[in-house]
Amino acid sequence: MSESLAPAPTPADRPAPRGLVGRIAAAWSGRHREVIRADLAAGVTEARLLAYVMGVGLLSLLTTLPAKLAERAQLAAAPGGGEALSVGEVVTMHVVADLFFLPLFLYGVAALIRIVLRLFGGEGGWQATRLAVFWAPIAAAPAALVAAAATSLLTVAGAAPMLTDAPGALAGLIGLWFWCAGLAEAHGFRRAWPAFAAIVLIWIAGVLVYTYGSGAAA
Repeated sequence: MSESLAPAPTPADRPAPRGLVGRIAAAWSGRHREVIRADLAAGVTEARLLAYVMGVGLLSLLTTLPAKLAERAQLAAAPGGGEALSVGEVVTMHVVADLFFLPLFLYGVAALIRIVLRLFGGEGGWQATRLAVFWAPIAAAPAALVAAAATSLLTVAGAAPMLTDAPGALAGLIGLWFWCAGLAEAHGFRRAWPAFAAIVLIWIAGVLVYTYGSGAAA
């Protein structure tokens, strides 16, 4: 491995993060790359990767369903709300989407990312890439859960869409950082911030184009 792609060193006297809570705590204390490194050193199995990606689906269900149910309740209470979906229909739709389609989607995303990063000199394999992609949302779970609670409360209070979207956007930035850091470790890149900054700038540009484009069209 070349010097420019060498992974950041780990202090020899610092134990590797262990357990789910320990791994999440390590990620929030600035040791996210060590979590990926420890899993890779221990040997990643498809069973663990499947557990991770199903955990992501369950987390998505827990963080999105309350806000959707709150929206459904508001729609049902409004005039003409008889056309709103039932609670059972909303729950069923999200269970299928989050526990079946989302894991399949993430497998596809991981495969595409691995191909792209190899073009830029990345050295990680398929399993290492899946580990980084699947683990990042779990590491960001505390932020996602707090954001989901805040979004649900804001939705019930009738806050403007910009306010209800803000907690999720902040949690998404945290997850994006864990994602970039994990992929950097899995593929042997020394720095994660260039990819993080590039994605954030692209996202901001997309939001501005959409906002001003919609305004011009109106």
